[in-house]
Amino acid sequence: MKSFNTLSKLECEEVFPQIYFSANEKWKSANFISKRGDYSSSTFLMISCIEEYLKSLILALDGNGFKFRQVKGFDL
Repeated sequence: MKSFNTLSKLECEEVFPQIYFSANEKWKSANFISKRGDYSSSTFLMISCIEEYLKSLILALDGNGFKFRQVKGFDL
């Protein structure tokens, strides 16, 4: 199983759009749920989406040369 620490620069570039678009679809679902009045479920889903958006941002930056793996204490 691949982890952030074992992904190559190229793999980071390839995978980040998939994670971003998946988070975006879930965000749309969370908005739909909130419009139906289920705020606790939509809030939970939105928090999960934000985590995925951040993960995709980190992978995009890492794939484009930012050296996250060299930051002391950083582990995704």
